Amino acid sequence: MRTILCLFLLSSFVTTVSFAQETEFQKTYEQGKAVLAKKDYGQAIQHFTKASEIEPKNPEAYLKLIEAAIGKKDLAVYKRALTGLETIKYTKLDAAVYLAYGNIAKKQKQYKNSLDVIDKGMQSFPENVDLLIMSASIYKKLNNNDEAIRKLSKAKGLSPNNVVVLADLGELYLQENKNRSQELFEQVVKLDPNHDLALSALGMLYLRKYNIETTNNDALKKAVSYYERYAKRHPNDNNVTKILENLYVLMEK
Repeated sequence: MRTILCLFLLSSFVTTVSFAQETEFQKTYEQGKAVLAKKDYGQAIQHFTKASEIEPKNPEAYLKLIEAAIGKKDLAVYKRALTGLETIKYTKLDAAVYLAYGNIAKKQKQYKNSLDVIDKGMQSFPENVDLLIMSASIYKKLNNNDEAIRKLSKAKGLSPNNVVVLADLGELYLQENKNRSQELFEQVVKLDPNHDLALSALGMLYLRKYNIETTNNDALKKAVSYYERYAKRHPNDNNVTKILENLYVLMEK
């Protein structure tokens, strides 16, 4: 009888402690949500950090910690929360979580840090076009155009009519392969007739072609056409206005 009573008391004690822990977690978690709603990201981080310490295997605190870290642009907290989710083998993370980190790190010019997390994201989402675009943009910042082209080429294979992919590839090829750059930018303007980068780049590329082949009037006409379309959208761009004035003189000859 005494043994049964002891077991009952022990069971009651464990249940009480567990209930208290759950209550403490919920209280701290709700406090975090309340200050997060007010955009007090610093206080939210404190509450969600405490909640994650109370229940280190509960993903909810880490997910809210990431949300607060995005608001505060705090990469250290963001990475700590990601590590916590990885430790408990949480598998429901969206690619957007990695993209947000990569974007913040990129804006803070922490390119290698950004790439580290984007690469982790690509392990889970190897065919995510947005992650590939982000990865390519970081490699470009690191002056590794070859790797940037490889990432974008893979993205193009997955999404052949993605304007961002085509335009980024066209820009990368401007120095290395102008014919390829021209092909890509022409695809861009077919999909987006008002794409500024593509219009100005095509004007420049066709003008270059005319300068090499001075009898190529078709190249001259295309250069004028693309620059005119760009100028229509940017009437105050004095540089393009002067280029067009010079091209009109050439056309009169």
